[in-house]
Amino acid sequence: MRGEREPRYRLARHYLGVLQKIDEKYRGGGSNIPAALFDFRLEARQIYHCWEWLASEDYEGLLLEFALAGVQCLMFDPPPSRLTQWLLKGIEVATKIKDYQSKGRLLTYYGQAFYDQGMYFDAISWHERALGISTECGDRLAQGLIYGNLGLAHAMLGHTELAMDYHMSAYDVHTELVYIQGQSNDLGNLRQVYNDLQKYREAISCFKRALTLATKIGDLPAQANHLGGLGLAYFGIRDYERALVYFKQAIAIDHTIENSRGEGNMRGNIGIVLASMGRYNEAIEHHLAALQISRRIGDARCIASDLGNLGLTHLGLGNHEEAIKRFLEAREIFSSLRLGHLVKTTDDNISAARSMTVEADSC
Repeated sequence: MRGEREPRYRLARHYLGVLQKIDEKYRGGGSNIPAALFDFRLEARQIYHCWEWLASEDYEGLLLEFALAGVQCLMFDPPPSRLTQWLLKGIEVATKIKDYQSKGRLLTYYGQAFYDQGMYFDAISWHERALGISTECGDRLAQGLIYGNLGLAHAMLGHTELAMDYHMSAYDVHTELVYIQGQSNDLGNLRQVYNDLQKYREAISCFKRALTLATKIGDLPAQANHLGGLGLAYFGIRDYERALVYFKQAIAIDHTIENSRGEGNMRGNIGIVLASMGRYNEAIEHHLAALQISRRIGDARCIASDLGNLGLTHLGLGNHEEAIKRFLEAREIFSSLRLGHLVKTTDDNISAARSMTVEADSC
């Protein structure tokens, strides 16, 4: 067959095998996850080089195998543009050779890439396309994943009831398949909806069940996520010290598995708790650290949230002009992402800051 004796083709097949072994290790969970990510980064340069050559030569079969084997590790390897390019090529090949099951799975990862950049409407559009294909193929595992992803995106848009329906659908599918990792993730996602509804006791119950399942199977990313969720729930009932404990535990895991997005989110959460305790200067340090991470990984939504949190903290310190500056920066980003409910919240914060400025000037 074409190219099988060519040195670059043999090299590409070798690194496909390397990538598949890394992916298998990652899916083993627990301490395998940071080990797999470490192995991936050691081999990433050659893996990307082989993928680029295969793409230029249109080796369709190998390209699709690369796309499927590499997606998990690429989710942790910025910039996002590299992941989307990788996925688009895989989707193109899957469409051409009519491998619809692979196409459905790659489409939902493509949607997740938009979610990670704060582009929730785009994420929903791609997830819905993936759901249609996976339903037609009867791929129940993919359906469960997509229901969960749709729930996450709708929750970020403030569509709380719709988000709960999707997460319940995901949990039902994963229970049917006896897929413990999926059930753990679904319970964690449901608790976030409970948090949004200010049903913190129900959220704590969901988080603890989810954490037990994630710990049982050694799913470190899920453990970090659920610990962070417990921190948010305890923050909701104003148990600030316990919230800090859970956030710090989450950061320790995120740091171990090199999950920059998770670490940034937790630093922002710690900043919010510290500000609520009146420890504004410490809070600013954490928000600035979170902002630095968000900018490094290119997550626009998190950048805006970090800026908004900085604005609120400066407001607490009486730095009204600095607060307004940060709010305006956040508003511009939220507006570009079409996140109307967050634009409105930011507008309210700007109005409050301006009122405080007028009051301070009149004293």
